Amino acid sequence: MHPVIRLREMVGMGEDGRRLFTRWATSWFAVSTGLAVLAYPGGTIQDHTARGYSIVANVLSDLGRTVALNGEPNRLGAALFVSGFSALMLALLAGLPAFVRAYSVSGRQRRWARAAAAAACLSYLAFLGVALSPVNLFPTFHNLSALLGWFGILVAALLFALATARNARVSGRVAAGWLGLAVLVAANIWIDCLGPFAPDSETGLFVLATEQKTVGFVGLLILLFQTRAADRALHGTGQSGAMQAGP
Repeated sequence: MHPVIRLREMVGMGEDGRRLFTRWATSWFAVSTGLAVLAYPGGTIQDHTARGYSIVANVLSDLGRTVALNGEPNRLGAALFVSGFSALMLALLAGLPAFVRAYSVSGRQRRWARAAAAAACLSYLAFLGVALSPVNLFPTFHNLSALLGWFGILVAALLFALATARNARVSGRVAAGWLGLAVLVAANIWIDCLGPFAPDSETGLFVLATEQKTVGFVGLLILLFQTRAADRALHGTGQSGAMQAGP
């Protein structure tokens, strides 16, 4: 398909356009992050002379640094990472209306779903702020935006769990998935944002670097599962409004 036609489909943001944009954004995020890892000159919080990017000694925010921790410029790598991360956040943002429609079986569930979407919207916007404020240039704003973003996801996941509990349109796995995401994010807030592990120790830096990537990867898988489940729930609703189970 011609690239211009694909772009028009994505911008239209119909159901097909939204799914296409989500697949494109997820793929670009994976590719751009990999390229950013390869482009990172080097340096960790503990060892500024280290070469390259270490999965167990560098956090994700290091990829967005315009100047790496070893003092070398990292503008190309930062641009790649920011573009992929921003595209992913926009794709997740575009998928929120589908969650609200899929979960709105009763008035109460609709209110829970709308409140969750509002919290998620604020969260994704906060993460866009994280992407656009390199930690080496705007450390305070970067860290506060990250904290707000994680808290927003925690609130959204809990509210979506309420909206999907005993919901005739989706299976119990959907509510369990949202609760699982809430537990995952709560653990991340405690470890990454509240600071029980000092990054200037070898063990602390290892925990921070590996936990952050694990939470991000598993959390993204949960969100992709929930997106697909919401699509199935919507496609399983007939013109009469009859509700069928999701996945």
